[in-house]
Amino acid sequence: MNIQPIILAGGFGLRLWPLSRESYPKQFLSLVGENSLIQDTLLRTDKVSTRKPIIVTNNEHRFIVSDQIKKINLDAKIVLEPFGRNTAPAISIASFISDPEDVLLVLSSDAYIKDTNAFLNAISDGYKSAIDNSLVTFGIKPESPNTGFGYIKKGKLSDTCYEVESFHEKPNFEKAVTFYESDNYLWNCGIFMFKAEVLQNEIKKADKKLFEITRDISKNLVEDLNFLRINEKLFNECPSISIDYCLFEKTDNATVVPLQTKWDDLGTWKSVRDINKRDEDGNAILAKSIISSTRNSILYSKNRIIATHGLDDMVVIDSKDSVLVAKINDSDGVKNIVSELKKRNWDEAIYDKEVHRPWGKYESLFESPVCQVKIITVSPFQKLSVQSHKHRSEHWVVVKGKAMVQIGDEEFLLNENESTYIKVGDIHSLHNPFEEELELIEVQTGTYFGEDDIVRYDDIYGRDKS
Repeated sequence: MNIQPIILAGGFGLRLWPLSRESYPKQFLSLVGENSLIQDTLLRTDKVSTRKPIIVTNNEHRFIVSDQIKKINLDAKIVLEPFGRNTAPAISIASFISDPEDVLLVLSSDAYIKDTNAFLNAISDGYKSAIDNSLVTFGIKPESPNTGFGYIKKGKLSDTCYEVESFHEKPNFEKAVTFYESDNYLWNCGIFMFKAEVLQNEIKKADKKLFEITRDISKNLVEDLNFLRINEKLFNECPSISIDYCLFEKTDNATVVPLQTKWDDLGTWKSVRDINKRDEDGNAILAKSIISSTRNSILYSKNRIIATHGLDDMVVIDSKDSVLVAKINDSDGVKNIVSELKKRNWDEAIYDKEVHRPWGKYESLFESPVCQVKIITVSPFQKLSVQSHKHRSEHWVVVKGKAMVQIGDEEFLLNENESTYIKVGDIHSLHNPFEEELELIEVQTGTYFGEDDIVRYDDIYGRDKS
C-alpha cells in the first residue's frame, strides 16, 4: 500500500497541566507505558508504511521532535509551522509535498489507541475506500455520552465503510445521551485517509484561497538542518480552520470506518486515569504513595511521596515545580488555572524546571540572587554553542560520562569527578563526542542568570548568534 503517514504535532494539551506545558506539551509525555504519545504514534505508522512520516509541528518543538524520533530509531520529514493555524492548512501543505497518488494517513500525535492490530485492520479497510477516491474518516463506538468529542452519523453501509450522513460538533449532554443510545453514531477520532490529489481537489472546491496559499507555501519551504521551514509571511495569510469544518462537514464524498478498539484523545486527567492500570478502588497510582480511603483518583509523582486519605474522584499531580489538586471531572478548571498563571506572568504556565535544548536538557536545582545551580545533560555526540556570558561565571563538575571542554584557545577532557572554572567573558563550549550521556553540575555566580545572557559565536544547530 502506498500510504504516506502525516502526523500533526502542534497541540498544547493545557488541561493536563502541570505535566503538559507549552514548552513541552502532552504529545512528548509518557502517560501510559514507557514511550511518549508521539513515539507510540510513530511506531504504529511504522507498521502501516515504509515511507518516512511527515510530521507537522511548532517551530519551538523541533528539537524535541527530532530527539524523540532518534530515541526509537526511526526517521521522518519534519515541517515547522511558525505558529498554529489549525489542521486544514497543515494537512494541505503536507499533501503538496507528497506524491499526488499517495494515500495520506493523517493522525494526531497525542491520541491513545489500545489495539494496534485493530488499528491496522481499520486502516486496511479505509485504504480500499481511499483508493476509490473517497475522503475517509474513522470513528469509535461511544463508550459513554461524552460531550468532549464530535460525533459522526453513519449512513448506508458499503463493503467495510459507511457513508457519512452528517457530522455533529461537541454536543450538550442531552444530545450526547441520544447519540450514545443509538447505534448510528460514532465518536470522531480525528484520523483521516485520502489520496493527496483527491484532497487537493476537494479543498480547491471548498476553499480556493486555502488551496492556493498552501500550494505556494509548499513551493517555498526552506531547508534548515533536517527541517523544512514554512514561510511565515505566506502562512500568516492562511485561515485558521480545521479539516473537519473546512472539508468533511461540507463534502458529499466522505465515508467512515469503525475503529474497533479503545481510543482516547487524552484531553483530561480523567482520560489518563482511565487508560492506566487501576487498583481495586479504581485508582491509577503513578507515584510512590501511601493511600487510605481513596477511590477513583489519579496520583502522579516522579520525585516525592504522595500520601492521601479520604479522597474520591480526585487528581493529585506533583511536578518538579507545581502541585495540582482538583476534582477529576473538572477539566475546564485546570484550563482556567493555566489562564490565571498567564495573567500573572508566571513562568510555570509555559515552562517546566526541565528545559529541553537541541543538545539535551538542563534542570534548575537552586536559585538565589547571587547563585544558580543546574544539572546539565548532554546527549551523545552533541555540542553546546561556542558562547560567552557578560554577567556570570560558571563552575562545571562532571558527574557522569566525559566532557570535552573548550575555554579560549585551550581544549581539554574532563572525566567524572573533575571540574573546571569559566570566568565572566570567557569564550567557551561543551562537547560530548562519546556514546554515553554526559551529566554535569553547573554552578553559576554573578549578578544575572537569564538565558538571554548568552553571546553565541558558533552553533551547529543554526541558532541566532545572540
